[in-house]
Order: sequence, then C-alpha cells, then structure tokens
Amino acid sequence: MFFITSIVSNSRPGFGRVTRTFGYASDLLTAHRYVTDNIGSMHECLYDYIVIEDIPSGIHSLCEREEWYRWTGKRWKWLKKKPVQFKGIINFALG
Repeated sequence: MFFITSIVSNSRPGFGRVTRTFGYASDLLTAHRYVTDNIGSMHECLYDYIVIEDIPSGIHSLCEREEWYRWTGKRWKWLKKKPVQFKGIINFALG
C-alpha cells in the first residue's frame, strides 16, 4: 500500500513533529495523483511536506520506497531528495 502522510517540519516548541496520514492508494500512480491534484486539500494551511511511503502488509513492516513533496504556496512539488531534517526516519504513516 502507498500511504500518504503530511508533515509540519517546524512545529511549535513542546509539541514535537506534527503528522497526519490522510489515506492510502493501492498503486503509486494513484497516490501521485492524490498528491499532485491535492485531493482533499492536504495542505490545510499547516503542512509543508508530504511523503508517499510504500509499506507492505504485515506486523512491523518497513517502508520499501518513499517519495517526497514540498508545498510551494500553490501546489505540491516533487523533491528528488528526502529533506535533510528527516534523514534516517521512516514509517511516518505507521510509526
């Protein structure tokens, strides 16, 4: 499954990182469309990143692939690299 999770990169002190998993898609193309078309208005005037994670079924499954997007002010823009502040962190959707 391809889980779509939004992230606030600079949340208020004491609140930790704010994330919300909006949903999932059964294929990557559909997940891309959900993000690029901003289905459900996933920015919500709050989130500045979205990650699509390919996580297989199972217990304690690990993300096999991830794709990142950043909010530009008008749309979600695909990023070639994972943002530095999230290096080493995976499984935003399922923890």
